[in-house]
Amino acid sequence: MKSSIYVIILTGGYATRLRPLSYRIPKPIIEITDIPIVSHIIKSFKNSGFIKFCVLVGYKKELV
Repeated sequence: MKSSIYVIILTGGYATRLRPLSYRIPKPIIEITDIPIVSHIIKSFKNSGFIKFCVLVGYKKELV
C-alpha cells in the first residue's frame, strides 16, 4: 500500500528563523550531521516503507 502513495515534501519557504544562514542556503539543503535536511526527511519516510516522493520547491529552487 505505501509503495503506491506519494510523499509530498514542501520546501519552498524562506526559512526566516534560520537567518542569516538561509540567505545563502535554502533550508532543505542546510546540513545536519553532514546530511541535508531534505535527505533526513526522505530517509525517514523510506524507513517507513514509502518509495515515491514529490519535492515542491520555491525559494532558491535552482540550489535545491
